[in-house]
Amino acid sequence: MNLILDFNAVYQSHCIRLKHIAHSITKDYYLAEDVVQEVFIKVWNNLEQLNEENKLGAWLAVITTRTAIDVMRKERNKNGVATEQEILALIADEVQPNVEDEVAFQMLRRDIKQAFGTLKSDYQHVIMLKVDQGLKEKEIAAVLDVNASTVKNRMHRARKKLKITLSDRLSS
Repeated sequence: MNLILDFNAVYQSHCIRLKHIAHSITKDYYLAEDVVQEVFIKVWNNLEQLNEENKLGAWLAVITTRTAIDVMRKERNKNGVATEQEILALIADEVQPNVEDEVAFQMLRRDIKQAFGTLKSDYQHVIMLKVDQGLKEKEIAAVLDVNASTVKNRMHRARKKLKITLSDRLSS
């Protein structure tokens, strides 16, 4: 096969991309280099399995991905505990601090509280029983000793008033 003679050229043309693939999995530059070296050893030993040279890049990418995953599994088993990088990555995945979103959420919360305060007390009671207590309309009617249609009417008017108040505040 012509590929055997140009193995150095294959290494030169694919090495950087394979390091990127390995690094995206291992999150460690030196471990990624080890993975790529292992990949090329596997490729050299199994070169006869490649039937079509035009699929070499895809074949190398698959081998690199699988080898990097295997290396990570071995590292975890060997260490027994998560590395500092793994812990930081897990924490970063769980908590994505976005100050702008948090500030916007707090401002919206404040606006909702202020708009809620402008409602008539009958409307506030209905909304509080629905939201805080999770009661259904019939249960709210029983608690307030009113008809279910009255509860529906108050809920509708309260939502409408909140929508108008909030849209005015948010647009200004």
